[in-house]
Amino acid sequence: EGSRAARTLVLVLEGGYEMRGGERIQFGAGEGLDGKPVEGGVRRIVLDDCDPTEWLTSLPEIAPAQDKLPLVDDGKWSLVYVKGALNRLLRQDAAQGYWRVKSVNGVLDGTLREVHLEGFDAAGKLDRRVFADRLRIVRQERGVLLELEDGAQMRGDEKVPFFDGRFRIFLPRAVHKEWDAAVLPGLAEPDEAAAPPRQG
Repeated sequence: EGSRAARTLVLVLEGGYEMRGGERIQFGAGEGLDGKPVEGGVRRIVLDDCDPTEWLTSLPEIAPAQDKLPLVDDGKWSLVYVKGALNRLLRQDAAQGYWRVKSVNGVLDGTLREVHLEGFDAAGKLDRRVFADRLRIVRQERGVLLELEDGAQMRGDEKVPFFDGRFRIFLPRAVHKEWDAAVLPGLAEPDEAAAPPRQG
């Protein structure tokens, strides 16, 4: 598991044990890269402040299929528009705190790529930062879900990779009509306002 956005690499060892002081300790319960429980347990080793690009280039067989894509942006969306529209929606309900998109480096097939979010508490103080290689906007029966994959969150100087590679932000008060009207990746196709400026 690797995240370019969070500069982390996680080595996932499945079905084994480690030796501590001559004592054999079985791996703890956990899920593999396919999201299914692994017989024999799972052990994750985090390599912090590590750009996984060189690892994925030298050992492409360790990379999930989506990380082998050469692009992070398909050119269909204005990134300035996407960032601005998302931030306007995220600020609508700030009573218990709110999220802000600090940066987004691309949109590919309706998924935001290489995203940096900041989480603020009710007083407007920065509480945490989240970095993810992918972010999908998913409409729920009530509200909206931001589903992030392959990344890490930071509180202070402590960086913690996503558990099982995923991090979810549920927005229960999000109004579907307003999110639909905003025209965002994953919810709609880009219109003239959301598309990048034409060249020439």
